[in-house]
Amino acid sequence: MNSCVYAIATMDTKGAELAFVADVLRAAGTQVKMVDVGTLAAPLIQPDVSRMEVLAAGETASTTSDTSDRGRAINLMADALRNFLTAEVKAGRISGVIGLGGSGGTSLITTAMRALPIGLPKLMVSTVASGDVGLYIDCSDITMMYSVVDVAGLNAISEVVLANASHAMAGMVQHTRRAGSTRPTLGMTMFGVTTPVSIMPEGLLKNFNPEQTRDLLTYLLTPGPTMPRENIGVPRPVSRSITEVNAILADAPEPPSDWRPLRIVLVAGPKDHGPDEHDYPAWLKAWSELLSIGQNVEIVTAMEWPDPAEFERADVIVFYQRGQWNAQRAAAVDGFLERDGGLVYVHYAVDGQRDAPGFAKRISLAWGNGARFRHGPLTLHFNHDPDHPVSRGFTTLRLVDESYWNLTGELADNRVLGWANE
Repeated sequence: MNSCVYAIATMDTKGAELAFVADVLRAAGTQVKMVDVGTLAAPLIQPDVSRMEVLAAGETASTTSDTSDRGRAINLMADALRNFLTAEVKAGRISGVIGLGGSGGTSLITTAMRALPIGLPKLMVSTVASGDVGLYIDCSDITMMYSVVDVAGLNAISEVVLANASHAMAGMVQHTRRAGSTRPTLGMTMFGVTTPVSIMPEGLLKNFNPEQTRDLLTYLLTPGPTMPRENIGVPRPVSRSITEVNAILADAPEPPSDWRPLRIVLVAGPKDHGPDEHDYPAWLKAWSELLSIGQNVEIVTAMEWPDPAEFERADVIVFYQRGQWNAQRAAAVDGFLERDGGLVYVHYAVDGQRDAPGFAKRISLAWGNGARFRHGPLTLHFNHDPDHPVSRGFTTLRLVDESYWNLTGELADNRVLGWANE
């Protein structure tokens, strides 16, 4: 079966540029298919693979990309493109992938490229390739080429850049190199900047039996729980220094010798915001993995509302979703509180919708009519209490989040753990 290069772009805005790349590839003796991943208007040039064909490979088998939410549209198309390209590679129809895009297109196309095998040529011509591209590449072998100018028309600069990219792709697919060995390989490496803290003690593995060696390597090579990074343009939070971490841990009590069983129920809801915001399902997965590490901790998960039996069995129920309150929920929660169950409401879970006053009677403050918010950088100041299990060790905390005010209900001053100015 003949394979070819799949050239990908949002052809509602970059149709002419992608057609130019396809022409250069064909002139270089390389077969090519143009793939449209546009999410706005109709493609400017007829693609070889339509956006509907790509979307049909998505997990939701969507048949439309028409949405006013650009972030959601990009995420939907990225997932579908990943599935589509993965299937095409398995079928032996792809010899290489080249993409063109700005920030949104780069995020969309590289999401799919990262799922493709190492060694399959992947080249992304991007307006953001002159900056930090680590989040686009991750642990893949994507080649990033800076477009120099915006990918928005053909001109004296863009034609040269796109032609160079096309010839580079043609060279990669026409001169492939097979791996010299099919034996499984384990690679362990580090960057020089981590040398003082990451060198494995010499001879360590000599003292381990095979089971201990396997356990150590499993720990080192298994990623910890993380939240997805959809909005690549937002900078990562600044890492805490060891001094900051030690200062917080200094007030921590000695752990008990015997941990009592703890049953925690985590409750999420459907994602209701754009990239990197209100991703309740991703939180459910990450926190389940994180909390289950604890001794004698049992994690139960639920969407929207816990199983009624959990109000009799759980020690703590944590809600992270868009909240709501009604008589049925009030009856279940009141019974749970009477038996000293613990409730945690995170972020928008405090929304009372039609009965904010009723909700506030249970949790002190609830989102209701007249409530306000701001999304952005926050500096929290803590009322330092060395004995409080939540806030001990903290003085200030800087983060990006939403602050709420003008909430329904009242909260006594001695119940406030932290505050910020608005």
